[in-house]
Amino acid sequence: MNQSSKKQGRPRSTQSHQAILQATLELLAEFGFDSMSIEAIASRAGVGKTTIYRRYSCKEELVADAIE
Repeated sequence: MNQSSKKQGRPRSTQSHQAILQATLELLAEFGFDSMSIEAIASRAGVGKTTIYRRYSCKEELVADAIE
């Protein structure tokens, strides 16, 4: 295995991922898409904004994954 095929950094936490998806669905139901923010999702999920942005490039992508 060469250097470029190795994963870098820590593995992603399944627990954090599930918390992000749950927080997204809760805030979507409470406030609607336009009124919820990545900051609010991160706060409710107990993660940093960067944790979300490492997984999703935008709010639309996150909501689509949570609904799926």
